[in-house]
Amino acid sequence: MPTFHLNSPMPVPASALARYHEQPTAFERLGPPWDPATVIERTGDCYEGRVVFEVKAAGFATRWEAVHEGGERGVSFVDRQVKGPFTSWKHTHRFVPVDATTSALDDTIEWVAPLGALGAAVGNVESRLDRVFRFRHRRTAEDVRRHAEHDATGAGPLRILLSGASGLLGQQLAAFLGTGGHTIVQLVRRPARNANEATWDPAKGVIDLAPAGRIDAVVHLSGEPVSQRWTPESKAEMIRSREQSTTLIAGAIAAMPVKPAVFISASAVGIYGNRGDERLTEQSAPGTGRFLPEVCTRWERSTQAAKDAGIRTVNLRIGVVLAAGGGALAQLLPPVMAGVGGPVGNGRQGFPWIGVDDLVYMVHWLLTAPVHGPVNAVSPNGVSNREMMTTLGAVVHRPTVIPLPPFAVRAMFGEMGQELLLEGQYVSPAAAVAAGFRFSFPALDDLLRHQLGYPGTSP
Repeated sequence: MPTFHLNSPMPVPASALARYHEQPTAFERLGPPWDPATVIERTGDCYEGRVVFEVKAAGFATRWEAVHEGGERGVSFVDRQVKGPFTSWKHTHRFVPVDATTSALDDTIEWVAPLGALGAAVGNVESRLDRVFRFRHRRTAEDVRRHAEHDATGAGPLRILLSGASGLLGQQLAAFLGTGGHTIVQLVRRPARNANEATWDPAKGVIDLAPAGRIDAVVHLSGEPVSQRWTPESKAEMIRSREQSTTLIAGAIAAMPVKPAVFISASAVGIYGNRGDERLTEQSAPGTGRFLPEVCTRWERSTQAAKDAGIRTVNLRIGVVLAAGGGALAQLLPPVMAGVGGPVGNGRQGFPWIGVDDLVYMVHWLLTAPVHGPVNAVSPNGVSNREMMTTLGAVVHRPTVIPLPPFAVRAMFGEMGQELLLEGQYVSPAAAVAAGFRFSFPALDDLLRHQLGYPGTSP
């Protein structure tokens, strides 16, 4: 029977490594972004339970049913495929103590592909397993390290109110926080079903936080997407959705008898406008005369009620989030893979990027870090649009020499294409770096290899 094995060092004791995997959201956190998985049904836990999930790979959806049995709590657990794409599949996860502060994650998979050796070769199973588990082990190591750093602050598990939980960042943030033992209270636009949901309707000015009980922190991520064709109506909705929702949350938490310690409200580096080669920090003035600076300026002003109530408020100015599961990278990758990708316009405009994991880790860090006001959520190693496309091409082994001319961008995307694609900024995360935040993925090529699962990634 073919066997795959990977053993990687972990920067935490075996008990902490086990706790991470015991959390229900570990499954969502550890799925490779290039083959996303959705849980359909789950009972029990990782030691004794059952999970049904669907994996989308290469445009096809495959359903798995697995049972968890035969493990030892805190030491190992086993999942065995009952129904799925393999003839047989048994995966043993072990948490191996090394010393008082470190451990090793040991994964062993015994598998048989349909049609035996022929199926294994056609499906490239060994290579795909290596790709997936190197991603999983690296993310696990980074996640548990961040949780250990939070634990060292003495803050303990937090109860966090989250808007935008269904978005690209919200999903990963909720899954990561769950693996650290934190509780997420989601804002939903329907009646709350339990104490971990709170009902709101920003357009009607309605929010009910009373059933949620204690709230230690608030993370606000929702807002009408800006990556759409801009019309007078859509632009008005982009501003309205941000002002209404942010003002509503800020006012509600300001009125709470026991207020949350921190309010982290999303914004964007678009606040700086098109600044050419100027190097921008949080001390730089907002841009003028453009739509994006207006949106972001009004967005940030809407947090004022929380500031006035003495709640530590962070305006998180987010750059271009790079994640294989969606957003800009998912849009850039297909033309590059087809060999027709290249720089947009002249390619000299700044591309202020950040990997989705570092953005998740920054939000997590800001829950307890003594930081307030604007914070640029970007990599310390910003690049030009041309450098971004060249690096992406090098990672996936494709040429990136065919530019997208400015006239084509304007014809296809109008004003949105001008501000989002043809213009840019060179932005520094000065406030976060000065306060001690450490990036896990500061280099663009390393981040892309990790997110896309290309050779060169190491656990």
